[in-house]
Amino acid sequence: MSDKIPITLNEGNDETIALTVTATADPGGDDLSAATSLEFYLKADDCAPDAEAELVLTSADVLELEILTHTATEITAEAHIPASALVGSYTRFYRVDALSAAGDRRTALYGPVVVNDL
Repeated sequence: MSDKIPITLNEGNDETIALTVTATADPGGDDLSAATSLEFYLKADDCAPDAEAELVLTSADVLELEILTHTATEITAEAHIPASALVGSYTRFYRVDALSAAGDRRTALYGPVVVNDL
């Protein structure tokens, strides 16, 4: 788990991002069957605390972050980013965490978000 994947979006547009979280292939790797939800953070940069995120989406609201498929080895989801979060064409940072019912949190995806100036 924990893949660095850059994303490019368009300024001022409502965007939908396809997300794929995969378990590690090594023996004893992560088993995604315990994951019960996802959280998506859009932040000014990778050092910004979560409390200062520009946007937080949770899979508890399927209009924001919808889990499409879920197996022990892969989770696919769609994150719906509103145009209001994509004002200004500067590079941001995102992170997706997988959470379990027991309260465990694992970073699943992260990386830079380039916003094209339109």
